[in-house]
Amino acid sequence: PLLLMLGVGGASFIGLRAFRSMNTAEIFLVPSTRILTIQEPGVYILWHDYKTIFQGKAYNKPESLPDQARIVLKNEATSTEVPMDGSRGSYSHSGQHERAGLGQYTIYKPGRYALSVSGLDDERVLSFSLLFPDKFRRLAIQSNILNALGWLGALLVIVLVIALRCSHESVDSRNSQ
Repeated sequence: PLLLMLGVGGASFIGLRAFRSMNTAEIFLVPSTRILTIQEPGVYILWHDYKTIFQGKAYNKPESLPDQARIVLKNEATSTEVPMDGSRGSYSHSGQHERAGLGQYTIYKPGRYALSVSGLDDERVLSFSLLFPDKFRRLAIQSNILNALGWLGALLVIVLVIALRCSHESVDSRNSQ
């Protein structure tokens, strides 16, 4: 019963955690340098929130940044630049909020990272978040493990019930002889 409860309860907890973490992005204005605290390794995406309302102000900008825009992400501890991989074609639309992916970063070590954006003539809104597929892959693995434990628990309960029933039947058959 304990394994069954762990499986069902754990899978539900992980599903709720996945749902609650869907919109966890750090949102900020550029041009600027933003210190990002990365809690876990993974693939992160930098978004240009070109149609949005941020801090009470509406932004309706072109989808792409100007050609002279420069974006650099550095690990603060090592001063090593993290290369940006392309992310063109990534889009997110939610109501009146629209954003386009500018690039992806693979972060191997948690820590503080400085994201510098320069070369812009006007304010833009960017956001930085862990990619959903990476989050959900980890959560799916955890959920599958807990589900397997739940099924194992259910199987053990069935085996115990059958074993107890067989044991009682053999005792009853001996007593009737």
